[in-house]
Amino acid sequence: MERHFTATAFIVENHKTFLIFHKKHSKWLPPGGHVEKNETPPECAIREVEEETGYQVKLCRQENFWIDHPCARSFERPYFCLLEDIPANAKDPAHQHMDFVYVCTPYNQIACQEDLNGRWFTLDDIDQLQVGHDIYPDTVEVLKIILKKDWTL
Repeated sequence: MERHFTATAFIVENHKTFLIFHKKHSKWLPPGGHVEKNETPPECAIREVEEETGYQVKLCRQENFWIDHPCARSFERPYFCLLEDIPANAKDPAHQHMDFVYVCTPYNQIACQEDLNGRWFTLDDIDQLQVGHDIYPDTVEVLKIILKKDWTL
């Protein structure tokens, strides 16, 4: 089965998260997309957030240690990783996404480059959504963990 590298970013601030309504899946999801050639997963996550929401963000670091030498440097480690099964559609066969999932905080909002259909959600707002219909169960599981934590940088 073909596999693609992707990166996703949960934007969090004051125990809220910004989700976009993904028209293709008809679900509320965090921004994300495919890692482009010569792009690191953290660069992809930051780019996708800006393209899909207009927010400029900083990734929340969760490093064991950080290296910064001329010949080797650390880059942000994801909060977790997923192997996602993507069903076939009209133009693409079934495949998998190897998703690097980050948590980030916004520091600026600029003009959105895409047609935005997003909003901020509290955990109570998430509980009002119909799991499986409005939002994927794994997204809810993640949000129940990350929205309880203080993500100040």
